[in-house]
Amino acid sequence: MRARSVLWVSAVVSVPVLLAGALPSSASAMASFPASAHAAQTAHKGGPGSGKSSNQVDVLTATREEVTQKIQQLDAQYAEQQAAVADAEVAVGLANEAVGRARARVTLAENEVEIARQTVRSYAVEAYITPPAEDALRVLSVGQSDDASYANEVIKIMADDRHKVVDILVGKRKIAADESATADAAAAAAATQVATQQAQLGELEGIRSEQESLANELDDRLDAALAEAAALAEIDRQMAAELAAQETALRKAAATPSPRVQDVAVPAGAAPEGTVPSNGTSPTGPPSTGAGPSGPAPTSPAPTSPPRTVPPSPPPSPGVSVTSVGGITVNVAIADQIRGLLNAATAAGFNLRGGGYRSSAAQVATRRNNCGPSYYDIYQKPASQCSPPTAIPGRSMHEQGRAIDFTSGGALITSRSNPAFVWLSQNASRFGMYNLPSEPWHWSTNGN
Repeated sequence: MRARSVLWVSAVVSVPVLLAGALPSSASAMASFPASAHAAQTAHKGGPGSGKSSNQVDVLTATREEVTQKIQQLDAQYAEQQAAVADAEVAVGLANEAVGRARARVTLAENEVEIARQTVRSYAVEAYITPPAEDALRVLSVGQSDDASYANEVIKIMADDRHKVVDILVGKRKIAADESATADAAAAAAATQVATQQAQLGELEGIRSEQESLANELDDRLDAALAEAAALAEIDRQMAAELAAQETALRKAAATPSPRVQDVAVPAGAAPEGTVPSNGTSPTGPPSTGAGPSGPAPTSPAPTSPPRTVPPSPPPSPGVSVTSVGGITVNVAIADQIRGLLNAATAAGFNLRGGGYRSSAAQVATRRNNCGPSYYDIYQKPASQCSPPTAIPGRSMHEQGRAIDFTSGGALITSRSNPAFVWLSQNASRFGMYNLPSEPWHWSTNGN
C-alpha cells in the first residue's frame, strides 16, 4: 500500500513538470513581435522618391496643357495615397486592439493554470504526508460510517477529486497554449499592418516630394514667362497679359497646400511598442511699369535660408552690346545670323519682325516695387512670392539680346500652325535660333 501511494505521489508531482514545456511563454512570444515588425517594416517601407512615378515632364518647355495634366495626376495620386494611409491607420488600430485582447486572454489563462498548478501541488504534498491508504483507514474509522458501502463512496469521491484537478490543470494548459498562439497570430497581423502603413507613408512622401519638385520647376518657368511677358508687352500687350496670367495660375495650381506626411495623424497606440509608426545695398534704376499692377513694397525681412535649391542667377551684366537688324535690336554677336534668317524669310514670302533686346534696368525697378528693396527681394526671391508675380532680372534671353519674339505680317506668331512658324521650325536652326515649345513666337540661341 505504501509503494502504491509513493507511485501516486510521483505521478501527481510529475504532472506540473511535464506540462511546464507545453506552453510557450507569452512574454517571449510578444518580445519577438517588435523585432519582426521592424524587419517587415524595413523590407516594405518606402522612402522619399518612392511614390508612384508619373510620366516625366520638362516643365520649362512643356505646353500648358501638359503641365496641367501633370499637376492633376499628382493631385489624384496624393489623394489616393492619403486615403490608403487613412485605411492603414484604421487597420493598425484594429490589429493592436486584437493584440491587446489576446494578451488579456493569455494572462487570464495563465492565472487559471497557476491556480490549478498550486492545487495539484498541494494535493501532491498532502499525498506524500498522508498516503491514500491512511485516508481510507480514517474514513473507515469514523462514527458516521455505518456500513462499508458508505466508506467506499467517500474514498471514491476523494480519489475522483484529486484526479479531476489534474485534468483541470491539463485543460487549462491547453487553453493557455491556444490563447498564446492566437496572440502570436494577432501580433504577426499587427506587424504586417504596421509595415503596410509605413510603405504607404513612404509612397505618400514620394508623391509629396514630386509635388515640391514640380512647384520649384514651375517657379523657374514662371520667372521665364514673366520676363517674356515684360519683353512681349512692347509688341503685343494683350498677349503679354494673357501669358502672365496663365503662367501665374499654373503656378498657383501646383501650390495647392496639402499636409506633409509628418502632419498626418496616427492614432495613439496605433503602432506596437518597438515599431516606428508610421524644412546690402540694393541696385538702382529708373522707375518702370511691370507686367501687372504695382503693389506696395513688402517690409518683411529676407528669409535666413534660400527658398529653393536652384541657385539664383547673378545680376545681369550691363555691358551687353546691341545693334539693329531689320528693325530688331539684337546682340552684336548674333547680328549676322539674324540678318541671314530675315533675308531667307523674305525670300520665302514672310515679313518677319519683332522684339529683341530688352534692358534689365526696367525689370530691376519693377522687382523693387513689387518684391521689396533688398538684394534678396530683387535678385533671389521667387517670382511667385511677389505681388504681383514679377520675374527675377537676368532670367530672360531678351536681356542678353539673344532672343526674338517674332511677328509675321505685323501679327504675333501665336500658333504652331501659323505658316511663318512652320517655316521657322524648318529653317531657323540653320541660323542658330531655336523655339521655346510653349511659346510659338519666342526664338533664342538656346531655345529658352
